Amino acid sequence: MVDDPQDQPHVSRLDRVLTDWHLAPPLSFFRNATFLYWKPTVLNWAFALVFVGSQWIGDKPVVQRLMETAVELSSAQWLRLNTLWAAFFIVIGGVNLFVAYNFSEEFWVTFKLFGMLGLTIVFIIVQSIWLSFVMKKNESQPQDQESP
Repeated sequence: MVDDPQDQPHVSRLDRVLTDWHLAPPLSFFRNATFLYWKPTVLNWAFALVFVGSQWIGDKPVVQRLMETAVELSSAQWLRLNTLWAAFFIVIGGVNLFVAYNFSEEFWVTFKLFGMLGLTIVFIIVQSIWLSFVMKKNESQPQDQESP
């Protein structure tokens, strides 16, 4: 008799990895890997919608609301940075689906846990380099001063 469900042959590696994670209830309900493949994509695309929507809803883009105390940029630069974040979320969602449907489940789990994090860190590093370049450029440009 098998008491441990993780020792049963029908339990996939994905089930075992996610047993203690927040996805266990939906996994138990749906018992479908497709739900798990699409969840990170839908979440990332929802983030992209929030970033894009913030350009028209409210007075500041989301990225400006999050970073304006640390970074000084022009309105056009804030919009560019906000658009870059939205594009990143769209791309990472698409890459997730590509990996999910073109590679093994085991590879997808590893990609989801480590690859998406790695891509996010690379994006943040590239963003930091861009921000330092833009901020130096902004500092070197003369500021428009109003005449008395």
